[in-house]
Amino acid sequence: VEGLLPPHIVPAAAMPAPPKPSPTPLQPRDGGSPTASQRSSPKAHRSPSSPKSPTGSSPMSRRPSGALPPPGSPSAAERGQPRAKAQAAAPPPTMVIMEPARSEVLLRKYTFEHDLGTWPFGFTQVVKDRQSGDIKTCKIAAKHLVRGRGAQLVPRLHQLKYLRHRCLSPVFDILEDEGNYYIISDRCIGGDLGDWVDHLDEADWLEESTIATYIFHTLAAMAHCHSEGVFHGDLGPSSIALSSKLPHAMALVSDFGLVFILDPLGEVVLKSQSPYQDPDVLQTGAATRVASRGAAADVFSIGAVARSLLVGRPPPDPKEDAGWTLNPSRFLKRAKEEEAWSERSHMSRDFVQWATQSAASRPTAADLLRHPWLQGLLLAPSLKQLGRESVEEFLRSSYLAYALCVLLVPGVVGGQEFYAMAMQFAELDEDRDGLISKKVARRLLQGRPLVLGAARVPNEAEIEAALGCVDIRGLGVLDLCSVAAAAVVTALLQKLGKWGKHVDLELVVQHAMQWFFGVYGMNDKRLVGMADLGTRMYSHTGQFMEQLAGVQYADMFAGLDADAELDHAQIMVEFSEWRGQGTPLHSEGPSRNGRSPVRSAQRSGLEAGISAFMETLLLGCGGMCSEQQRDHRRGRFDLVLTEG
Repeated sequence: VEGLLPPHIVPAAAMPAPPKPSPTPLQPRDGGSPTASQRSSPKAHRSPSSPKSPTGSSPMSRRPSGALPPPGSPSAAERGQPRAKAQAAAPPPTMVIMEPARSEVLLRKYTFEHDLGTWPFGFTQVVKDRQSGDIKTCKIAAKHLVRGRGAQLVPRLHQLKYLRHRCLSPVFDILEDEGNYYIISDRCIGGDLGDWVDHLDEADWLEESTIATYIFHTLAAMAHCHSEGVFHGDLGPSSIALSSKLPHAMALVSDFGLVFILDPLGEVVLKSQSPYQDPDVLQTGAATRVASRGAAADVFSIGAVARSLLVGRPPPDPKEDAGWTLNPSRFLKRAKEEEAWSERSHMSRDFVQWATQSAASRPTAADLLRHPWLQGLLLAPSLKQLGRESVEEFLRSSYLAYALCVLLVPGVVGGQEFYAMAMQFAELDEDRDGLISKKVARRLLQGRPLVLGAARVPNEAEIEAALGCVDIRGLGVLDLCSVAAAAVVTALLQKLGKWGKHVDLELVVQHAMQWFFGVYGMNDKRLVGMADLGTRMYSHTGQFMEQLAGVQYADMFAGLDADAELDHAQIMVEFSEWRGQGTPLHSEGPSRNGRSPVRSAQRSGLEAGISAFMETLLLGCGGMCSEQQRDHRRGRFDLVLTEG
């Protein structure tokens, strides 16, 4: 039936049954064997075997057992089956979706394996590359359902092949015939998170550390795509695949940018009424929807996915929660959710609340990566390539190099140069979250010799290597403090000359330590006095680092005797366990006012720093100015800042 395909409703009889992989048996809460209903449940055979957690055990964990489930505990039908709920709530199907005929264009390069299901624009299939033998996923987009028009549609689809990230499942090939577009991407053998959502019930759940890892990978890919101006628009558990069934599986996000090309106004996608879509988008008209279906909508979706994995249910429909009611079922649902949240950490709930708040105060994906719930996770480069034997050793060297470079900034970077870079950073930070992408940071450092006495302007290879050194967690986004530290690393690399394909962090630490003692050392350059170092930190550049870049040098020296004199070995020992204290790398805890812990200290990006700096200029009349005059000037300054 032309043009009337209800993409989110598929009668079971019209769906060819996929092959049944052998699943790993679910582990019941009481530790016994699976019940008869679990053994016969069709959803237990729909997804591949369960991936394992980093500890080697299955991430599908058991809750604290008892003789009976706790009163008010959610049932399997109420928790863990949001996709089934969405289908049940939808109107019954009025037509049968006919399987598309095999395309000669597709079969020239790929052989058909089996059908997977549907998506808003048609069918999805598994195919095999005739030349390489690799298994691929093929999304078939029927042209009569595609709302994007014009000669640029196919070239824009081809551009998605160049959108690359470690946590993306990229588009591999684009084909077209008279009736359909065929979008080919890599097939992940670990299944997707939608399979896990189907498995969740009151007897089984996912370990929180596993959920945090998958959400972290998804956010890293999202932050990269948003920095490139590419948005998802239809993110859900089925859009997040797992690279393998092994314990160290990575979450790979698919379909970034695809929906916005095929459906610019969201007319087709929004018919599905997915619980993972931003309510603000669903309630707006077509004219407003284009602008609202961007970064904020994707952030809401990742918060909804995290909520579904944590407690078994996505966010409720705002229409259901609106107004006052004495309906017992509503209170029962809330009681069950509270019981589920009681078994999760406070940080995880704060993360979900922060990501799903109103769009006006919702954080960016890059800012969300710095939430304390995800603080210990990283996308470290290949340890084999770096010659490291453990993640701990890699982190120790990375943090030590970072700390030394941050300490060197006040002594080797000119105040005027730093301030000019900070102002340009603020201009390039378009979303005002205090973070810019690596791509933007490269532009910021090119043609700018920040370090005093530098031999020349850093080249592209030196800038790329320096940004890799300061991006410890591998997020691909940097704050002003990290960019300033990268400027110091570029000067170090110029002194090193050739460093090979990968920078040796231990070599960077060694030369940074020598430079540190050369700049701040006492007479013999073998000892650094903490009292003198604290004074030297408050140069013009040091004050800018604290006011504009969110650095607190006193916190970096916390625990050290103010009168101590440290040598090379003592500095190594004191900073061996340093993990970013006193810099934006370190976060103390979740914000209570709905904003990022980092942004609550920095306002939005550089706002707080610029505010403090300008206030110092306006009020800096020393003892010649009375307190009444100071208050008057401060009030005028606040008025200017508010109106400006």
